[in-house]
This record gives sequence, C-alpha cells and structure tokens, in this order.
Amino acid sequence: MVTTPIYLTGYSLGANFALRIARKHSNTPIKGLKKILAIAPPIHPELTTDRIDQILLFRYYFLKKWFGSLKEKQALFPHLYDFHDVFKLKTIRAITEVLVAKYTNYKDACDYFSHYTLLGNALKDISIPTTIVTATDDPIIPVKNFYELTLNDHINLIIHQHGGHIGFIENYYLQSWIDPFLHDWASS
Repeated sequence: MVTTPIYLTGYSLGANFALRIARKHSNTPIKGLKKILAIAPPIHPELTTDRIDQILLFRYYFLKKWFGSLKEKQALFPHLYDFHDVFKLKTIRAITEVLVAKYTNYKDACDYFSHYTLLGNALKDISIPTTIVTATDDPIIPVKNFYELTLNDHINLIIHQHGGHIGFIENYYLQSWIDPFLHDWASS
C-alpha cells in the first residue's frame, strides 16, 4: 500500500497547531507525514494575545475575523453555540476568557494558554523535519522567545530581519518572500 506524503504548513495560530502536531508525531507517528512548516507561530500565545489587544489595528483585524467565524459556527450549530454575549466584548483576551469558561474543560484562559505554549524545551523531541519561520519585527510575537528554544537536528529555525506578522514582503511590488520559499520547501 502506497501512502500519500503529507506536508503540513501552518500560519500564525495554525503554525502553533503544526508545531504541536510535530511534537505529538514523535510519540504517535502520523502515517505519511513527511515534514512541517510553521510560519510565525505564537509560541507564547498568552503574550501574543495581550500584544494583539494592545495594537488597535491588529485587535480590529482579529476581532473581525474571529467574530465572522463564530457567527458562522453559531449559524451551523445553533443547538450547540450561542455567542451573543461574546459579540459585545472588545478584546481577544476577554473573548478567550468567556469561551474557555463556557465551552472547555480548562480552569481559565491562563490554563488554556499553558497547553498551547511552546517555550524552552517544548520542541526538543521533535523527530520530523520541521521548519520554523519568524521575523524580528513581528509586532505580536517576540523573537526573543525563539532564541530561547531548545532545538534539535530536525528543526530548522529561520529568523528574518523583516517580515512583520506573516507578511515577509520583499519589494515594492508587494511580493512575499514566503511564496517562492513555500514552493521550494514543498518541492525539496
């Protein structure tokens, strides 16, 4: 039986998920998973959440996106979800607190964030080729946390001087460095 190769790529919170899958793969292998690319992962999600709330443009963008997805989820599953109280909230932190209390088994948002945190030695046992891409000028994900990670030979950490939060714009034509990189990464 031939297994189709799987290449997992995640951006931002999706990159955090991808890294946690890479970590879990070390103990419970996923058939066909060949390599992982994590672009701008919030490895300290509590701090990232607070930084988003501090920057008006980012907070507006993330609230709009999150409210949109919550409205869609509520419309699809009205018997499971009622987010009307959430739509009145003004910060990502406040929404997280309410949703964690209402829909999860975590004690609170801090407990929830702790399960998504990937600092220090959290990635040291990854056994699959994994590339992490971040930027020193990302306004919501501090680069210093990446320098403090314990990495191994399976992990390639790429830190760009410029890239913001998943932009990686390389010229005045607004072309992204990440697009050709992604193609090369998947092809190699």
